[in-house]
Amino acid sequence: MSNQHVSRLIQVRLEREAAKEAIETCAKHVLSSPSLYDSDAKAFQRAADNAEKTYYFRLTAELEGMLFRHLRDYHPDFTFDPDDGAARLVNHCRHRLNPQKRDRIPNDLADDVMQAIRWRNHLVHGERSVPSNPVSFNEAFRFVHDLVLLLPPMKGSHGGR
Repeated sequence: MSNQHVSRLIQVRLEREAAKEAIETCAKHVLSSPSLYDSDAKAFQRAADNAEKTYYFRLTAELEGMLFRHLRDYHPDFTFDPDDGAARLVNHCRHRLNPQKRDRIPNDLADDVMQAIRWRNHLVHGERSVPSNPVSFNEAFRFVHDLVLLLPPMKGSHGGR
């Protein structure tokens, strides 16, 4: 496990919390003195709503990058197009975690991560695809966190155990 993997996820979560707090604070100021601001209080509510989606996208983008680097570093003979997307990355990594130990991503965890990705795709594409179960940011964070704990350290890093 790489501490770098986990710290990148935690950074996304902390930025999300800071953004939500900043937006809420600004909205309170606008509502308390609307004549001092040109901003519409509803714009802050939309910003707060979009911040959740934005950081959901960031979380899954971090996962995609980690899985892509894992395949590149630990399975150099394996070819993968980065445009194939997170779902294919999870499926490709399902059986290719650690070539020395023959570790795998447990099916239930891979399924949870795939559900989070399907929910992200729904947020991005709207009605085109509607998954049966919405996945909150906190649930997605837990699934992604649990998956990256299984990844070996990033090559060239000193962030492993």
